Amino acid sequence: MKGRIILYGWLFSWLLMIGGLGCMEWEMETGEPVFILGLSMFMVFVVFCWLVIKNEKEAEQAADEFDRWFDRTFGKMK
Repeated sequence: MKGRIILYGWLFSWLLMIGGLGCMEWEMETGEPVFILGLSMFMVFVVFCWLVIKNEKEAEQAADEFDRWFDRTFGKMK
């Protein structure tokens, strides 16, 4: 379960990373005070990357489970 939470959190954090980079860029172009918001969104991605690195075995097991589920579910569509 720990690996699934880390893996799916890491996948979701990609959206936050992209949004955070967009906020930081927006602040640089317009001067609106959204840099801290963007930085905090980006740091969620950094934290989940660190969790994946520290818990590599559990995250890899969760990725393998997801891969098997995906093949079972969508493999018959060929």
